[in-house]
Amino acid sequence: PDLRRRCIVEFCTSADSRIGRLAPPACDVVRLTLEDDLTSAAGLAKAMEAVSDPNAQVLLFGALPCTGGSSWQRYNIKRGIDTQQKVQAHRDIFWSLYASFVKVTAACRSNGGHVAIEWPRGCSYWAEKPVQDFIREYVLIDYDFDGCEFGLHSMAPATLGKPIKKPRRCPLS
Repeated sequence: PDLRRRCIVEFCTSADSRIGRLAPPACDVVRLTLEDDLTSAAGLAKAMEAVSDPNAQVLLFGALPCTGGSSWQRYNIKRGIDTQQKVQAHRDIFWSLYASFVKVTAACRSNGGHVAIEWPRGCSYWAEKPVQDFIREYVLIDYDFDGCEFGLHSMAPATLGKPIKKPRRCPLS
């Protein structure tokens, strides 16, 4: 077994992510957030350093923003030029972040690390050729699940405790 310490590197997350809060004490967590600007040279360097530690067994967890690929955007894009521009702006941000994610993944894998991506099951990015090529290149295995399978439930007062389906896909190596 690999005796290196474990580390989860969350690519595009919040400063107080649930994964980071729930990670076991023996697992380091590096959160790469909006403040890191992963499209910048400094942000990319921070990410590369996080996945390249030879003393760590790394899981690179990609939670890139999926807004531009959501099923709602396929509907909203028909609403006019202003909405089309807004959706395109979301997609442009995604592809810039994705380019960085691809570079960071290569560094992670060359260090013996693993990679996972998590988006809604219906996200249109899954059908994009660069994403499909990436999944094939790194031999990622798709895992589809619903949030309610893992105890996801509503926190809203009107529906408190009710299960939430939240269909997700998470290919990983």
